[in-house]
Amino acid sequence: MNKCSFVFLLSSLMLLTTCKTTHQNMQSKQEASFSQSPAPIMVYKTRNDYSKLVPIVLSPNKDSVLNYPHPQDLKQENSFRYPVLLEEGYLLDRKGIQAGTAFLKITYEEYVELNELPSPDQLLEMIADADPFTELYRCRINLADNQRIDTLNAWIRNRQLEKRCSKLK
Repeated sequence: MNKCSFVFLLSSLMLLTTCKTTHQNMQSKQEASFSQSPAPIMVYKTRNDYSKLVPIVLSPNKDSVLNYPHPQDLKQENSFRYPVLLEEGYLLDRKGIQAGTAFLKITYEEYVELNELPSPDQLLEMIADADPFTELYRCRINLADNQRIDTLNAWIRNRQLEKRCSKLK
């Protein structure tokens, strides 16, 4: 093998190794960035007090159920996963509220006591409000629960919720 071919081959191998290492480093950074980003939290207000009623998720046209909780999903240890009451009537979700959420006519306690889960058609018949939100925000806060609540209340007091969170409704 002549000297030029050897140098070319060596340069190509170094370039491939560098590209692979750079790609792996970028992928690692993206994965680290993704895993460190806080999960979105939902803050909302409703037309009425639905804080004890079971939330389900409806399709955009509201004619079918996309998601509903298993009774065990409504509990955390020995208590129910009710939303946290924030200032000025806002609520901090602890269950999985989203834009398509509706509330059933039954409470968490009643739902947990059911002998069998209702069918999606039965759930549709049990809806108390299919369009319950007057305001709905998706926020990203990477803080412990008590700090998160204090921060959200400060944002609410200072009228910064819409500036710091994405307004969905």
